Amino acid sequence: MRSLPLRATLSSIWFDEGRWCNVKREKTFDCVQMKNAIQARHLQERRGLTDAEVRRRIAERLASSDDPVAQKWCALGQRQNAPA
Repeated sequence: MRSLPLRATLSSIWFDEGRWCNVKREKTFDCVQMKNAIQARHLQERRGLTDAEVRRRIAERLASSDDPVAQKWCALGQRQNAPA
């Protein structure tokens, strides 16, 4: 049995009837494209705002979010800002 070619990855190679075959998979999701789209949307939303306004809007979105991570973030922020 032959070993895998040096430059091959397991996701692009499969074993069929005693030989290794290269398979080119099509991407179904492009994380870089998604990141760029989100950053462009945020830039458009925040255009013309001061830093303080941006921070206030982010805090408002986090406070009104149902996401457990956002809720935890808000709870941590309130605990840090509480008087000692």
